[in-house]
Amino acid sequence: MALIQIGILIYGARLARRVEGLLNRLELEIDPLLEQVKKVGGDITRAAKLGATQVERADLLVTRLVQRVEETIDATQRLIVEPIKQGATLLEAIRAAFSDLHKTVGRRTDEVVDKEERT
Repeated sequence: MALIQIGILIYGARLARRVEGLLNRLELEIDPLLEQVKKVGGDITRAAKLGATQVERADLLVTRLVQRVEETIDATQRLIVEPIKQGATLLEAIRAAFSDLHKTVGRRTDEVVDKEERT
């Protein structure tokens, strides 16, 4: 019985050494892989920060563009549309004045014709 126990102990010791050797090899192979994963993680973090910065810059650019377009539209309206509206109002006033003048002249002409017919 003692021999069996000694055999089990020797076998257990060899098994423990083999398991320790496997663990050492596994650590040697996994360590470089973990370093690569850390590097990739750092690269991903940097890329995400750069992407966020670029999105912020694009947003700022679009905001500025919209402001400039609105300013251009306001200036166009102020410089072109308003004078055209004022000109149209002036033309309406002139048209109304000529219309009134035409009616007045027409009435006077009718009065003169009536006077001539009476005489």
